[in-house]
Amino acid sequence: SINFTLNITHQTYPNVVVQDIVNITNSSIPDLLEVDTWYNWTVEAYDGTNTTVTPLWNFSVASLLEVNLTITGVNFGLLAVGKEKNTTADSPAPFTVQNTGNVISDVKVRATSDLWATQPLNTSYFRFMSGNVSDVVSYNVSGSAMLFTNMSDQEVLVIKALNWSDGNNRAQIEMQVTVPWEEPPAVRQSTIVIAARQT
Repeated sequence: SINFTLNITHQTYPNVVVQDIVNITNSSIPDLLEVDTWYNWTVEAYDGTNTTVTPLWNFSVASLLEVNLTITGVNFGLLAVGKEKNTTADSPAPFTVQNTGNVISDVKVRATSDLWATQPLNTSYFRFMSGNVSDVVSYNVSGSAMLFTNMSDQEVLVIKALNWSDGNNRAQIEMQVTVPWEEPPAVRQSTIVIAARQT
């Protein structure tokens, strides 16, 4: 049989050596590679007697910023004047964002219009904060909006450094509304823009 060794090298990052690859057509690299940088690679074949090394090749892993919403809307239903309701108990469910790219991302929010006829944005009647999907925290808590924050028409950071690793790449955007006392009855809605930026 022929034994193959994959050598991946880089100027500043640790080298990756995958040894004892025998009679297979592909192999996975056990280490994470940095994005947007060149790596050189060769394969060494050894049949027990002779060794052959391929020419030097190179590759790079392109960065991918991709964040999806798995819950895309929040409906608070009927609310009386003065009533406050939020999504922290998951009824209704909050927005849920998932980092499906390969880079850490900051998530920002803004509203395109006022929610209420009698209260503008940037007041305590329409607010947001970050939240966990489970017991696992997949973002930087100290840099995120951990308390309810007034919704603005300007982008505001809600989730700092959202991880991209599978199983640890989701977070919630909790919403809170309070019906103003002077608000006339009507259906109310606002569009929220959720944007991601590479950290």
